[in-house]
Amino acid sequence: MNYDEQYYFGMRSGSDNYPLLDWNEDHYDTTEFDRLEPIEVDVLLNLIVGPPEPDHPEFVDFHKLPMPVFHKRIYDVLKNIDIKGIQLFEAQIWEGEITHPDYYIMNVFNVISCMSHENSKYEEKGMSTFIDKLSLDERVLDKIPEDERLIFILEEDYGKYLFHQRVVDAIMAINPKGIRFTRIDQWGIGSAFD
Repeated sequence: MNYDEQYYFGMRSGSDNYPLLDWNEDHYDTTEFDRLEPIEVDVLLNLIVGPPEPDHPEFVDFHKLPMPVFHKRIYDVLKNIDIKGIQLFEAQIWEGEITHPDYYIMNVFNVISCMSHENSKYEEKGMSTFIDKLSLDERVLDKIPEDERLIFILEEDYGKYLFHQRVVDAIMAINPKGIRFTRIDQWGIGSAFD
């Protein structure tokens, strides 16, 4: 089975008015989200518009923190799928004195080491791996039931969130704004700028 055709990266799309986000660190110890394990959050999380701040910010269904931030429309889709290894925490985005409610930060603690070293193009520098072209190791993923790898983080590069075709299809069925998915076999280092 060719998993490079079944998995996607989720990326920002659309207008430059769709802002990047940042933490409002006055309210919560944000390092909790760096642990790659289940966490407890008992407060409404506060986010702010990050740099570079657009002149006319538009708040859409998907933003980056760098972890994914989804509007309730996508949250509702994800809650209807039994996705192992993720948590969704309620947040609001502050734009000056205005708040935008109904957002959810995704914490992913499902981490899988499955980069094909033979078929990927990458460079290791110290403890970091820079991937130019990714291919997934079928031998590894064949051993993990599909329901346990619908969304995961690539262990070789913690910034890479992978979404299975089932999840992508469910999200795209609601015509979300601000997100696009690029299949692994069509992704390259410049894909974020396409």
